[in-house]
Amino acid sequence: MHLRAFLQSIFLLPVLAPLGALGQAQSMAPRMKKVAIDGWLLELPEDWRVDQSSKPNQPIFRPLDRKSACFVRVQALPENIGISPVQLALEIRQSFQQSAEQTKFKWRVMRETVASTAIGVVQNLDLFDAENKVRYVLKTVITGQSMAMLILHDYSCESHSASDAFFAPILESLSPSS
Repeated sequence: MHLRAFLQSIFLLPVLAPLGALGQAQSMAPRMKKVAIDGWLLELPEDWRVDQSSKPNQPIFRPLDRKSACFVRVQALPENIGISPVQLALEIRQSFQQSAEQTKFKWRVMRETVASTAIGVVQNLDLFDAENKVRYVLKTVITGQSMAMLILHDYSCESHSASDAFFAPILESLSPSS
């Protein structure tokens, strides 16, 4: 499979228009629940539910107020993808950023990292449009022949730091289950 076709097949999760607002940072952290998705674990706030528009291996979670969203994609990697895991992570980040830039939003890159860790290659991209109060965060973890992508949307990001604090435990929780 060619790299471009692979990226198109795994990557084009919906980039949705704003639906509402993520509540401001709460004085107490939300109660979390563990979610298992095809060999990966994730912790989400207890009130987040699987959205009816979810597809197999691509669940979408939303809180009841629909003011934010969490898109998850788990993918087995082709045996001969032809690039290193670091390069794949960079390609995914670039594709995500290009897709986001096709929206009406004026993105500022708040953080972007790619690192080799004990579990594999971890890539993060944090995009924020302060004028429209919208934030998208992408985290990709590549381990051996498996990959998980986590995309978080905050549709009314009044405070980047409050949104960052709210999403941090979700982002940190993404890990292979084995």
